Amino acid sequence: IASGSYSTAMHIPMEYISFSVLLGAVLIILFSVCNIYEDLKNLKKDKEGKPVILLVISFFILLLIGVPIAISMALSATIVFLVSTDIPAQIVAQRMQYGVDSFSQLAIPLFILAGHFMNRGGISSRIIKFSSTLVGHIKGGMAQVMIVASMLFAGISGSAYADASMLGTVMLPEMKEKEYPVDSSTVILAAGATIGPIIPPSIQMVIYGVTASVSVGQLLIGGLIPGILMGLMLMAITGIIARKEHWPRDEKVSWKERGKAFVDALGALFMPVLIVGGMLLGIFTPTEAAVAASLYAFIIGKFVYKKLQLRDIIPICCDVFRQTAQVTIIIAAAGVLGWLLTKEQIPALLGQALLSVTDNKFIILLLINVILLILGCFMETTAVVLLMTPVFLPLMNTLGINPVHFGVFMILNLCIGLITPPVGMCMYIGCGISGCSISDFTKKLGPYLLALCIALFITVYIEPVSMFLPNLLFN
Repeated sequence: IASGSYSTAMHIPMEYISFSVLLGAVLIILFSVCNIYEDLKNLKKDKEGKPVILLVISFFILLLIGVPIAISMALSATIVFLVSTDIPAQIVAQRMQYGVDSFSQLAIPLFILAGHFMNRGGISSRIIKFSSTLVGHIKGGMAQVMIVASMLFAGISGSAYADASMLGTVMLPEMKEKEYPVDSSTVILAAGATIGPIIPPSIQMVIYGVTASVSVGQLLIGGLIPGILMGLMLMAITGIIARKEHWPRDEKVSWKERGKAFVDALGALFMPVLIVGGMLLGIFTPTEAAVAASLYAFIIGKFVYKKLQLRDIIPICCDVFRQTAQVTIIIAAAGVLGWLLTKEQIPALLGQALLSVTDNKFIILLLINVILLILGCFMETTAVVLLMTPVFLPLMNTLGINPVHFGVFMILNLCIGLITPPVGMCMYIGCGISGCSISDFTKKLGPYLLALCIALFITVYIEPVSMFLPNLLFN
């Protein structure tokens, strides 16, 4: 405020008015801090206080100010321990250590390692060429090739992010050159990548299996048919749009060329057979399957395709260490938060709340899926799996829902969030590669989102879609 300025009505110097406003703001802040301090003291004294309310508020405040989700989970739990319970805060470190103390979790870095070996081993071009011989002649051929290739890559990497990055780098420039719409091509890439965590191997399935104490082998097998269903639904909607918008197609190839492309890609295509078949035959556990997959991927990339070099090992290991650390810290932090939620009987309270609304199993499943869809739009898939599994699993047991079935449709549900704003990582990966804007991406998203939701609700309400193979193969 310039010196010598006065208010219009009472001619009070503006310096005084500015100072009074500043002083009032400071006093209000001090008064608020004092009130919060008194409330927290009373909450700690009150054994029947509301630690869950404090947990939720602190968790979302930390998220809103940009604190990473793993730190937000651990810190919000620590705040509750310090303020509203008599449990020592040291329990945070103990529960974090307990959360990652699992032999099955060794499969996570090993599957990541196998995916990196295959990625660097020259499989991309072979998988895409084989897919092109299968469906390239269909209307919108390149778009259909991208979806089929996504399904094949899903059986290799187990990661939506890896699939989107690999396929996008290779196929999006080629589709742009053939005058496919950039926005539609980007949406198809992102939507196809959501199949990655569903078709085995799947990192998210391993995480859910460990959290829910469910057979990882059954979960991996259970995702096979739903993953194929997702791909078929995406191919169907792509075919409809391709005919409507007159997208091009490639020339049909002979069976001889298809056979040659199949043989060329056979080394990569055998990897999911090795993983699934080995578990079904009882040769190895899921963790041992991950070891076998890593060794197989190295041999194929180094000695068969001869694309993987020894100098690639150190960069690959660095990537694996970084990705494993990102997953592990979330698992550790979620272990604390999940234990606290269980201690406060939140799963039982939520189950009672939903059952008080309706006792119809189908409506409860609908409500749960709506909740998961919303959470998937705002939170990372692994975090939601770790947080909501202990919350919803007791209710699933009450309703008679098989935990394997629940795990499959839960992860399928959350994968849809990978292509939706505001935090859909596959959306950002695709747009980053193609240069498509988020607004243009969102405008074309509707039909593909609908196709994935149809696949989701078929899986949810028709249990044999996910349970037929586990029941058949695991008796």
